[in-house]
Amino acid sequence: MKKTIKSLVKEGLVKSSPGKLGGFSLAIPLDEIDFYKVFMAIEGREKVFASQHLLVQFLNKDKPKLEPCAVSSAMDNIENTLKTTMNSITLNKMMKQIQENYDIDDLDEWIKTVAK
Repeated sequence: MKKTIKSLVKEGLVKSSPGKLGGFSLAIPLDEIDFYKVFMAIEGREKVFASQHLLVQFLNKDKPKLEPCAVSSAMDNIENTLKTTMNSITLNKMMKQIQENYDIDDLDEWIKTVAK
């Protein structure tokens, strides 16, 4: 948990307040935080799918001009789709959906129970 919070603070999504009454709070509004920002803060900025280009190395080893790797191209397409989808979902949208679908008081009670 400490590592995750530290990553969110480092990325500027959360701020920490030291001291006896300190804690953590959002550094920017919920509608400016999307799932991709959270994902990148926690997982890092590398690509989700890191291709080794094995097909290109194996199939094109005797050819002077390397053809694009079909698997790498597909994975790049998937990654771009994932990024676009995650960018489109803000925490504010998620919070509104949660408030519409669930009784927040029940959630608060559950958190208090688990936190004991």
